[in-house]
Amino acid sequence: MQESMSSTRDGRPRAARARVSIRLPELWPHQRRFVDDPAQFTVCRSATKCGKTMATAWWVARGAATNPGSLWWWVGPTNDVGLIGYKTIHHLLEAAVARKWERPFKFRLKTGATVQLKSAQEPEYLRGAAVMGMGLDEAGTPTFDDAWPEIRTTITATRGRLKIIGNPGDPGSFFDRAESWGADPEMPEWSFHPWKFMDRPTATDADLEQAKRELGEESPEFRRYYLGETVRGDGAFFYGVDKVCTGEPERPVAGERYIMGVDTSGSYKANPDYFVATVFRESQRRQVHYSRHRGPPSEVQADEICRLAKEYNDAIVMIEVNGPGGPIWQMCRTRGANAYAFETQTKSKGVGLYDYRSDISTRRITLLNDTYQLREHLKFQRRQTGWAGEKFGAPQGEHDDIVMANMIAAGAMRRIVTPEVVWVC
Repeated sequence: MQESMSSTRDGRPRAARARVSIRLPELWPHQRRFVDDPAQFTVCRSATKCGKTMATAWWVARGAATNPGSLWWWVGPTNDVGLIGYKTIHHLLEAAVARKWERPFKFRLKTGATVQLKSAQEPEYLRGAAVMGMGLDEAGTPTFDDAWPEIRTTITATRGRLKIIGNPGDPGSFFDRAESWGADPEMPEWSFHPWKFMDRPTATDADLEQAKRELGEESPEFRRYYLGETVRGDGAFFYGVDKVCTGEPERPVAGERYIMGVDTSGSYKANPDYFVATVFRESQRRQVHYSRHRGPPSEVQADEICRLAKEYNDAIVMIEVNGPGGPIWQMCRTRGANAYAFETQTKSKGVGLYDYRSDISTRRITLLNDTYQLREHLKFQRRQTGWAGEKFGAPQGEHDDIVMANMIAAGAMRRIVTPEVVWVC
């Protein structure tokens, strides 16, 4: 660090801001192109583990170190998520830090430049400051849809610069629109950098092939996090389901074990949903039958479950016990059915659905060639709620009862069932 002196207009000496020397790490070629892009708004849609956070933190660190008295923001979807990038910037500049605050999270360099953490969850605090530059972290999350107008207003006064990074977001989101602006030659103030997993110098073809096998080549996870694609369509959750809907109904075969998944219905509702019992031949992981009825009384549902279980070689029955399913499960147990409780909790529902989708995309399961069942799977949706939440289900006016019953049966086929087991998922 070097010190210098300057004078005021009346000739009195004053201390100039310090000049600091820092050493930043080397960047990969794709990171360097992003960092050095001169556009005012630079968008990076990145596959997983390609270094988007480090590159943007590097850019903020360099900007703060070379512009005395300037203000820089790191904006995360939440403070907790944003802390990762913010702490990376602090680590890069630690030798030049003069003062640090914990609430709010910010630090000032010896040059007078300041770096502060902000949250897109609080857009009302993203206005009014003379910000020279911002890094928008995980900008594909829904919180940035509300935060963007405030960010754009703040950056207008200073003509500050933005580095906007994230994994592929949902169609129509702010990040999706930002990608289109960056790729539009009629908007020269914007630029766009799409990164794939193989852009990372340490990535190998074997890594990519392993991810393809485990996630499925057509799965949204593989396409988003390894190919760096924005997945578009009718909000679909299942991919490749048409390729597994090839089975035909089958009568029970002696000596075979069958698994039944049951999604019960509340018959007391004004607009009841459907009761579904789906039967799979375990050795082939193949659906052979399903029974679907709208809002039958609980006793009728129990009768149908016990009838099918007896018909299919005393099948193992997994019944969702949330809501109306609890009494129905008890009735089936009383009647001697080989029935087990399957309790769907908020977090584990997603886990079960992702596992079931993996079975479909990798063709480890076969479903009946049934038009209605195919339609229900194609319409099924996953929707982001907040930063880390998600919600699953059919769109308004549609149903997902077959999907849920199949998911329960698919989960059962991954496990060994004994009479002592009480299933909780």
